[in-house]
Amino acid sequence: LGLERLFLHSRAEAARIRVLAVADGPRLRRPEAAALMHIERSNFATLLAVAVPPMDAGLRAKAMANLVFHMVEAWDRHVYPDVRALVAPVDCSLLFSHLKVLPVDPGEPPGTLCFSSPALAAIAALQPDVILHCTSGPVPDVLQPLARFGVWSIHLTTPEQPRPSAPCFREIRDGELLTSVALLMHGGPLGGIHVLPQARVATEHSLFRGKNCVRPELTALTFVIRKLRDLHQLGWERFATSLQPVSASHAKPASPP
Repeated sequence: LGLERLFLHSRAEAARIRVLAVADGPRLRRPEAAALMHIERSNFATLLAVAVPPMDAGLRAKAMANLVFHMVEAWDRHVYPDVRALVAPVDCSLLFSHLKVLPVDPGEPPGTLCFSSPALAAIAALQPDVILHCTSGPVPDVLQPLARFGVWSIHLTTPEQPRPSAPCFREIRDGELLTSVALLMHGGPLGGIHVLPQARVATEHSLFRGKNCVRPELTALTFVIRKLRDLHQLGWERFATSLQPVSASHAKPASPP
């Protein structure tokens, strides 16, 4: 309890950081789901709302993907029962039910969201300090001007690689023992894309995604909470001194409107 209090407590008396979450459904990866839950328990940030497609949107298109997911999840649970609880996606429907929900439209490929003018106006009216992007798709450019301190997204690889998915087969193929985890800030006062923190962590050499993602995902969770606390405790001027820009030569592909 002492460590948790230290982790979720800021000594500053500034106003709480206003966070808006963007998700493509109620099932989130463990880092984003745990981050949203910890934000609500902290004394330095608060969740304003979640922008998410209606729960019945695209159900037919996702039916086969969900079936395959459940088959792989059942196999992982049988082979690696000790790590499943750390990596299985989390159903955040109950958390979302207590928040203001802003409907957005699902796009293609999966993980991509489309924001109508009314949806963007609703987000802007809430005046979020940070938008936490919780989908596997690219960060839409239209979101970046809407948050005071930009859109934050977890990047489970090096910032220069435009691959948002978790480390799995590439590290095994290349014989790499380490993988990178980064938290990126898109837009904000500095513009462009900046690395908030970055770390290298050990990669489990397994053909199973669940076993492979434990350390990177736990590291990603600590990044989100720690940097929100740092922003609240230090203020923007001191916080910004540690940011590193992502090279323009590795800019992400254009995202849909």
